[in-house]
Amino acid sequence: MRVSGGSSPHRVLPRPLADVPAVNALLTGAELGPLEADSVTSFPGRNDNWAGTTRSGRGVFVKRVGGDREESLGRLHRALTFERWVDRRPARSLRRPRCLGSDEPNRLLVFELLDATSGNELLRAESLGPQWCREAGLAIGTLHGLPVEPGDGLDRSPHPLPPLDFLQALPLGAFQRATMAELAAWRLLQRDRELARALTELRRQEADAAPTPVHGDLRLDQIATVGEELHILDWEEFRLADPARDVGSVVGELLWHAIVSIPDPEEGDDAELEPSPGAIATRGVQRLARFRPLISAFWNGYRAARPRFDTGLAERACAFAGWHMFDRLLAGGGVQGRLSALQRAAAGIGRNVLLAPGSFRAVLGLGDDT
Repeated sequence: MRVSGGSSPHRVLPRPLADVPAVNALLTGAELGPLEADSVTSFPGRNDNWAGTTRSGRGVFVKRVGGDREESLGRLHRALTFERWVDRRPARSLRRPRCLGSDEPNRLLVFELLDATSGNELLRAESLGPQWCREAGLAIGTLHGLPVEPGDGLDRSPHPLPPLDFLQALPLGAFQRATMAELAAWRLLQRDRELARALTELRRQEADAAPTPVHGDLRLDQIATVGEELHILDWEEFRLADPARDVGSVVGELLWHAIVSIPDPEEGDDAELEPSPGAIATRGVQRLARFRPLISAFWNGYRAARPRFDTGLAERACAFAGWHMFDRLLAGGGVQGRLSALQRAAAGIGRNVLLAPGSFRAVLGLGDDT
């Protein structure tokens, strides 16, 4: 579910509902009524989606889960498994938009539409503070601490990322679909044998870690404020896995934004220019110092909700934060023509973290005394 975004400027034209009659059929079958045509909008994202008001006056968000037939079915099943699982384990710190219905053959999910503000929006407005990050840590720590029973049906398959086989060569289909920027990003990964060994070691440690329920795909735009309460969105990668993956994703998100947002708004016309390597290094240190309290607040919230966890979690979380730099690099490469100097700099920092994750615990704000 994407935020309804009463305050969000980011809307796009939706795919015509006439092309996807299953959307209104699902809403009608759920006794919500069809969408009012003049209310329908959409939000940017990898999935087709429709947001608006139904004839009954209910605000809804409808998502068509993307991917090939097998992949999309797995993602839909994981999202519905989460709904069933969390309904039996209500937790005050773990909130999400309510799922109102689903259509498996057409890969559709319908949620209540919330007037929410995402973490990305708060960050752009320079309103993302330590309290928000602490509450995010409480939510994720709560998730990781909830019990799992044998019959709960959680996906136990390994997470698909990072794909170690892609470090050798891209499958033909992935190569043919990739943009030039994505191919440039994969070249950075494939030519670096030290990095490949570090990623292989991370996946080995992940496989050995005690699994917990995880979100599996956390980004700041999937943590949203509704009034005074945080909600976690988009549960299609929900599964049993290493909890360090979720912690590292949030840390990686904050680290990524610390680097790629280096130019100052007040720099005027110069903000359009690529910063020099020296400027990136200098400003990167400054920005990380500014973001470290946010990471520490998240970590403190996590530990408050889940005070007992394995001793290697923080180090693995640093490594996952390093991988997140490359994950964001690849995601950005999918929608642009070339990689920017800032994106390459972020990937370089990610590499350093992956090669020596234990050395970055205090630097990133995941120390024992934060």
